[in-house]
Amino acid sequence: MASILGLVSRYVYKALFLYGATPLRMGSTALVAIHVALCAYATWIGCLPCLAISTLSLVAIYALCGMARILLYAAALASIPGAWMALTTLLTQLALGAPSPLAALQVFARYTALAVNALYLAHAANVTELSKLLRPASREAALVPLAIARMGMLVREVADMCDIHRLKGVSTSRTLAMALVRSEEVAELMEEGLWVKTLRFEPKTLYSARGVALQLALVAIDAAALAILS
Repeated sequence: MASILGLVSRYVYKALFLYGATPLRMGSTALVAIHVALCAYATWIGCLPCLAISTLSLVAIYALCGMARILLYAAALASIPGAWMALTTLLTQLALGAPSPLAALQVFARYTALAVNALYLAHAANVTELSKLLRPASREAALVPLAIARMGMLVREVADMCDIHRLKGVSTSRTLAMALVRSEEVAELMEEGLWVKTLRFEPKTLYSARGVALQLALVAIDAAALAILS
């Protein structure tokens, strides 16, 4: 059980936090959200060719930015909801007496592709931009995106803890308890470290011209595919 927990933690870490400040993470969060929304719309109207084109374009952009590894882990994570939806579809068809493995496979591909595109939001959201947008509300609110971006450190630490405890033969229940305690410690340390900054914190937005250009190209491809194929 501890090895499974450690494996899941490692995959979550690698699927969400594998890279730091890449060009994609210094683009426009609005463009990222538009891409995800267009992919969701293509899925809703059943335009699978549109979703396929958007997904392949996204793969190309990840490759151009040197982020192919995180895409592989993201695909593995995204396959979980896809497999669940496919299994549900197949069981429903079996209950109706007309099972169709091909239809279940199409459901798996559709929802896995959609989940991969949704994870693009986690990979490419510009936390400095979000921090700047939240600054008018309060300095405390402006610190929230930056704090969330540091959560990868905690996930990695939990994965390492699971591996060490498995080698030592520590029970899973004790591992979970210590992971919970460590999570609280990290949260307290982050709160303590950020508290002083709330008195004088002024966020600065970092942009990458390359990242914005790639995100614009991706949205343009999405829109063109929907206009031509839907």
